[in-house]
Amino acid sequence: MREDFYKPKAMWKIIGCNINYSFDYDKLLCNNAVNIITGDESIILQFVGIMNSKLFDWYLKLTTEAEVQGGGIQLYVTTLEKTLVKLDFPQALSDVVRKRVNSESSDSDVDQAVFEAYSLTEEERMYILTNKKVNRK
Repeated sequence: MREDFYKPKAMWKIIGCNINYSFDYDKLLCNNAVNIITGDESIILQFVGIMNSKLFDWYLKLTTEAEVQGGGIQLYVTTLEKTLVKLDFPQALSDVVRKRVNSESSDSDVDQAVFEAYSLTEEERMYILTNKKVNRK
């Protein structure tokens, strides 16, 4: 397990209103308030791109039951285990995310690549982009 810290990985904080996922090439260490995932670099890049997308920001806020004060969520690994995330998209998605990690593309480029990967219609895309507030029932 300790060797996982020295591999390329995705990292994210456990609690917050905006959970940001980062890709680490630099063998950074983190504390116990951060989760990590290691594995195939292309798959980890897809995970980071998908989880940082507006689509999954909306989806996680809609489906995550562990809400905290102020509208944030607790995103433990056990929560993600219940989340349906497809991670076998064509290499093009990984390439867009890699460019974003290297500051060569924008968040909007990643959002569009994720929308295309999930084959969202224009109407579905607009709904995600314009509905910031999630109504939990």
